[in-house]
Amino acid sequence: MSAYALSRRNFTGRNVMFGLIVVTMFFNPGIIPNYLLIKELGLLDSPLSLILPLMVNAFLLIIMRTSFSGVPNELEDSAWIDGCGHFRFLLRVVLPLQLPILATIGLYSAVDRWNMFQDALFYINDKNLYPLQLKLYQMVINSQVNDATAQEGFNAATPIPQSIQSASIMFATVPILLVYPWLQKYFISGMLQGAVKG
Repeated sequence: MSAYALSRRNFTGRNVMFGLIVVTMFFNPGIIPNYLLIKELGLLDSPLSLILPLMVNAFLLIIMRTSFSGVPNELEDSAWIDGCGHFRFLLRVVLPLQLPILATIGLYSAVDRWNMFQDALFYINDKNLYPLQLKLYQMVINSQVNDATAQEGFNAATPIPQSIQSASIMFATVPILLVYPWLQKYFISGMLQGAVKG
């Protein structure tokens, strides 16, 4: 919705707001301030700590704003004549036209979040709330530690067989492999649609 608002020419202050969004791409606070913010908000050991911080991605917002700016003014004018408001225009006209860019951004975001384990490593201590990728990470790390301690002659915990590790990694890859073929047809047009046009 913010990309739609920033793409409207009659929205006052849109350049200032867009500039503030772009500034966040250049000045990232880092891991420690992010951790302190999550802690002060009381989101440690909560699934919301993995969802809320990345609800808005400035880079994807810029791509969507560029794509929404390409909607012809004639469509907007005819929608206003028919008594359409902003939300209805967004839902009935803009979003169906922007389906390729939405599918592309959705797939990029899903793959990015699916493969991310670092946030869960920082923010979640309860093992019952660990996402799949963090469990896989710990499985691989623990097997490497067990191999190293066994080589040193110490008693190590029972190692996890290589076949189980490989099957677990393959199991984590399957959801993305299942979703990708249905969204592939939108990929090329979505990437071109969000590009800067001359």
